Amino acid sequence: MTETTASTKPKKTKRASQAAAGAVESEISLPPAHDWRTTDQDEINRRRLRAREGSFVIRNADARFPVFSNFSVGSGSGLTYTVEIRSVAERQFACTCQDFRKNGLGTCKHVEAVLLHRKRASNASSRGPLRTVRRG
Repeated sequence: MTETTASTKPKKTKRASQAAAGAVESEISLPPAHDWRTTDQDEINRRRLRAREGSFVIRNADARFPVFSNFSVGSGSGLTYTVEIRSVAERQFACTCQDFRKNGLGTCKHVEAVLLHRKRASNASSRGPLRTVRRG
């Protein structure tokens, strides 16, 4: 079992972290908090934003399958949920949390946290190994 801590809390200023993340992640726009008339996409964006801002401990149940697998997601509340990634292209996921069971969106912050974690891991591995340049 592979364990990774995926903390997305900003360590730098908000603007600096947004600029750094801008190349990898797109902006998430939300309607005003007091506006109850939201679309499904607005609600999905809320969950994506919570996944970016939250701190999760993500464990892949079977490291042989880095993407299409079952993941254990430890939430900041202390609870742990099981997330299953079936198809990214068709957005087929499952999670044991109450939000996933009730919202009808097919996603939740735990699913979005796993997707974000996998995307960041994929981007890091595509850059290749770091090389040390010795001068002198």
